[in-house]
Amino acid sequence: MIYGKYNIFQHLWDAERGPYGLLVVTVCTVFVVSPLVAIGVLNQLIVEVFIIAFMFIGVLTVHPHAAIRYLVLIMAVLAVLLRIASKVAPSTLITISQAVFEMVTIGFFAALVMKQFLVSGRPPSHRIGAAIIVYLFLGLIWSRLYEITGLLIPGAFHMEGSATITSYLYFSFITLTTIGYGDILPIHPLARNLAVVEAITGQMYIAILIARLVSTTSNGKKD
Repeated sequence: MIYGKYNIFQHLWDAERGPYGLLVVTVCTVFVVSPLVAIGVLNQLIVEVFIIAFMFIGVLTVHPHAAIRYLVLIMAVLAVLLRIASKVAPSTLITISQAVFEMVTIGFFAALVMKQFLVSGRPPSHRIGAAIIVYLFLGLIWSRLYEITGLLIPGAFHMEGSATITSYLYFSFITLTTIGYGDILPIHPLARNLAVVEAITGQMYIAILIARLVSTTSNGKKD
């Protein structure tokens, strides 16, 4: 009965419909909800709801082997529970554990989205949507790496005000796109190396994957 209900919900985000549900939730979480929470327009509870929605829509979007699907589902549940625990009983250990689980879960989502949608035979719009999702996932993964670094090494970053996940998200995406305004600076060698690797990854991703998708779409060729 439970599996039947799961199939009904999974149909809402099946491969034929594309990964657009996950794309919408990801964009809203990163670029709408998080900034509004940071400036106090929305309650912190809203971003928690969006993170939970992000995790479970991610599970419904990907269609891996059953064992991997349940593994990702378990990881998503653990990430959500740790996020709740970090609010109920705040501690550095719980916050780091939460960041690690969310980072690994998002990494699995990215790999599975690439495997499912960035393959031959998929409509170009599905493939481009999946490419955007994976690019956003790279920013999310590195924001967690920066958060973990900041927790383990106080003073690893120089920034105005207190370090928050919104600050790390901002720094991650300006590094991924190699904008680099300079308002947040990596000070510790580990933080600097992470920033360099993210900048290189972002440029290689665009040059190799996005350019290839655009070229394939324009020429109407199959991979």
